[in-house]
Amino acid sequence: MTDHGPALPRAKSTLYDAGTGIAMIVRPAAQHPPFEAQVYDELFSGVDLLPTLLELLGLDIPADVDGTSHARNLRTPPTEPVRTEVYTTKTYHDSFDPIRAIRTKEYSYIENYASRPLLDLPCDIAESAPGRAVAPLLHDRRPARELYDLVEDPTEVAQPAWARRHRQGRGDRQ
Repeated sequence: MTDHGPALPRAKSTLYDAGTGIAMIVRPAAQHPPFEAQVYDELFSGVDLLPTLLELLGLDIPADVDGTSHARNLRTPPTEPVRTEVYTTKTYHDSFDPIRAIRTKEYSYIENYASRPLLDLPCDIAESAPGRAVAPLLHDRRPARELYDLVEDPTEVAQPAWARRHRQGRGDRQ
């Protein structure tokens, strides 16, 4: 299991999908019912891991454990999502950078509470080749709010959806 996105700009230490998505491979023990190999592409929060594993192992989930089990959806094709949104936060990595986000399958909304560079690179990325390649973007300021339409822009690199729609409403297509 990974703990954050890759050490690249707009990934590690961000609340974009590339910075919050995790990869995980699980192989059940031989004594448990076999699972077909699958990619589980539902919204999953880190707090969901423990209750999911406990249920898959046939153990009780203590009342004080946060999160929601995804075991049923892993055993059989999902008929409805376990979660319709995931909340993420960041307050500090290399420096104070308070950010909050909510993500659904269709949208990603991010609020930036401190005036920071458009790309706020962690120390281990800033001096790397990718960090130097994006250095010109370090001077622009990050917007206070970002809304991305994940159907049209799954990598969250186009201009935020609200700004694009606002300009189109004025007839300005630049």
